[in-house]
Amino acid sequence: MKRNISGVAKLVAASVLAASIAAASQAARGQDAPTPAGSPTFGNRTELPDGSAAVSVGRRLPTEWDTRIGFDANLAPREPLDLPALQDKRNTTGAVWGSMTGPSVAPLIYDKTEIGARLDQNDDNGRIAAVMSRTVPLGDELSLTLRDEYAVTQSLSPGHNPNAGAAAAWSIDRSVRLSLGATGTTLSAGTATTSENGEWHNRLTAEQQIAGPLTVSTSVTDPGSGSSIKSITAGFKHTW
Repeated sequence: MKRNISGVAKLVAASVLAASIAAASQAARGQDAPTPAGSPTFGNRTELPDGSAAVSVGRRLPTEWDTRIGFDANLAPREPLDLPALQDKRNTTGAVWGSMTGPSVAPLIYDKTEIGARLDQNDDNGRIAAVMSRTVPLGDELSLTLRDEYAVTQSLSPGHNPNAGAAAAWSIDRSVRLSLGATGTTLSAGTATTSENGEWHNRLTAEQQIAGPLTVSTSVTDPGSGSSIKSITAGFKHTW
């Protein structure tokens, strides 16, 4: 069905906001939403240096697995958190998402399974991913995490994205991560492949938490080879 997914994203966003009005009103004032015991709603707003804001609102669903739906929005400077602002694409970009977390489907290796889906209204891409993981404590300050991620991305709107209708792109990412507790440092080694060429590429990464959700990450892909790629990135990380 050839429909612009941004319309679907707006509809779901409106439903989530209506269900999460208490959390949203707090976020609009730049505060973390209260999360009283049993509250199904959540939300927050982060002010950015250029005057814009990153906002997340969502709702937990009463299911056996930890199931959540939500909407992430990037608001232009001085825009309030309300439906008119979210529906005006000149001022707002965002994405609708859903996630489920539960026991592993492969309990002999992993102990947790996460399934997530995301619709981005800015470029009309849809993505679904499954992550299986196990974290093993190594004392008070160390932990080791095994992680496998399988993802599929599809362009969904022919009118908005020239790649729509093409075969879905898939990726596989496997890693081992060592977290150094209170230092905020994470070291990882992994390998990944995509449908683009089917080749596996090794990767070494060091990530350091600077302050709050701000992190800096240094990565080397295919270390020791003539085609190795080095990168340094900074960003905000927040997990509901």
